Amino acid sequence: MAFKNLSVESDPKWFLKDWNLSNSSTPCKWNGVICSGLGHVLGLNLSGAGLVGNLNMSNLIERLPNLAHVHFRGNFFYGNLSFLSTPDLSCSLGTLDLSANNFFQPIEFGALMLNCNRLRHLNLSSNRYLDDLSNLEFHSCGNLTVLDLSLLENRAKETSDSVSKPSLFVNWRRDGVGKHPTPFMRL
Repeated sequence: MAFKNLSVESDPKWFLKDWNLSNSSTPCKWNGVICSGLGHVLGLNLSGAGLVGNLNMSNLIERLPNLAHVHFRGNFFYGNLSFLSTPDLSCSLGTLDLSANNFFQPIEFGALMLNCNRLRHLNLSSNRYLDDLSNLEFHSCGNLTVLDLSLLENRAKETSDSVSKPSLFVNWRRDGVGKHPTPFMRL
């Protein structure tokens, strides 16, 4: 509920219409919320919901310690992704898809990997800006297997072939079609 109040300025498709506590509903019955049998929120799938707002996920991640999957593809979220590099953020995320939104400020990938060391799939494609990616050092990204940075509008330098992580699929391409790159990650 706090996520809706803090991050969603407009819900033109009424995707979150049932997101309220006044009718005694449980969040597990809300549209886009995926729960365990014990009632723990495990995932949010708001893909294509048409939501507009300045995304504030810090509160969401703090309040939902079991949150493992976030799919926010194809909305109109904007702002920065600084919450991803909050030093003391405890994160259970395995999948984070923020593709096809309007994010515009750089993120510090190293801090993201330290905070979210369970992260396996990270999709930031089709956004407006990411910082210089030529010095990526994912020291604790042992679980990351997919990193999609394709179709970024104002992407700075890409990494070349600095170091290797053969199990990581990275999509850099401007046409959205990726392949395993030459080795580039420092481990």
